[in-house]
Amino acid sequence: MKILVSFFLLIASCQQNSYSRVNVIPIDTLKINEQISNYYYDDKNKNGYYINDCYPEIGSSLASITFINENTYKKEAVISINSETPVLYYNIINFDSIFATGYHTPNLVLFNKSGVLKEWDIDVFGTSEFYTSLRAFPPAIINNEFFFNIYSDKINKKINYSKEAEIQVNKIMGKLKIVNNRIESPQRFLNFPSDYHSDSIFCPFSWVRYIGDTAGKLIISFHMNDSLWVINGEKLTKYPAKSKYIDASIRLRKKHTHEEAVKFDNEVGYYFNIIYDKYRNLYYRVVFHNQKERNEDGTTNNRFNDRPWSIIVLDKNFNYIDEIIFSAKKYLSGRFLPTSRGILMTKRIDNGLFEEEGKMQILYKLELE
Repeated sequence: MKILVSFFLLIASCQQNSYSRVNVIPIDTLKINEQISNYYYDDKNKNGYYINDCYPEIGSSLASITFINENTYKKEAVISINSETPVLYYNIINFDSIFATGYHTPNLVLFNKSGVLKEWDIDVFGTSEFYTSLRAFPPAIINNEFFFNIYSDKINKKINYSKEAEIQVNKIMGKLKIVNNRIESPQRFLNFPSDYHSDSIFCPFSWVRYIGDTAGKLIISFHMNDSLWVINGEKLTKYPAKSKYIDASIRLRKKHTHEEAVKFDNEVGYYFNIIYDKYRNLYYRVVFHNQKERNEDGTTNNRFNDRPWSIIVLDKNFNYIDEIIFSAKKYLSGRFLPTSRGILMTKRIDNGLFEEEGKMQILYKLELE
């Protein structure tokens, strides 16, 4: 009898997670003028915060982050980034532990409400004589380990280095621990997928997107590869997460003309980001679609930000559920932010020829069928 009950519970569990479609339903419009770029939920006080990042000018480093109460819309905290190390992105553990990697500098920065607390030089992955470690995205933090993407800035062809060093430099992820304010156990791991060509711009000059989830898994998404790569402890598993709208096999050779590069950037789609939604235990893979360089009437070029985009929705076991497509002319490309109340997206409002484009931030509910 116990076996029979377990069998029916298993069937019920499978049915509960076997979704095949996702509907996106608007539920609220944010009453905030600032553009929201991040979200933090304070588990201790059971309160959520929309976050506005301040960059004084285009191309500058992050100056401050502002926490806005999602219920009252009041600004409750402003953190000034008074670091000499320029940073762009960050990972919030809590108000007292916010980590960021330096932009074009090999530094890990820790700050809290009062500002910068500590910095570490994390150029510790070896072969530094011909390899520059640049980190464009925030660290993923899993069980007190920090994970980074490392990619080549310059490789000096004149330097002779061993085959072992060459193998090391091709490993594109790094991890380390910080124990008693000291860096320990730095390690490189993970090569580019076999379908990447060494004579294309994606290898070794490309970067990847990566996140850690609440179950301790590291999820990695390559720009031009249809699979998600999931590392759980020492185990590496690939899960299919292919878009219906792009061809991830297209490559641009390292030796190319300016015209070829412009055409490639304007036409070829790729996998942009991987997002974990801890509130719904879902994964989202953001996809920028293929498009023609010229518009339908052939009179003007299509801009990069005019291309449609989509979200591939995967369940907690990385099973494909659905791919939701959005028009870039209606929504800001790639902006898809999970919150405790819903999914935040930014709608583009065309105010006419003589007025600036408006933006409306809307919360949506995901309805799984």
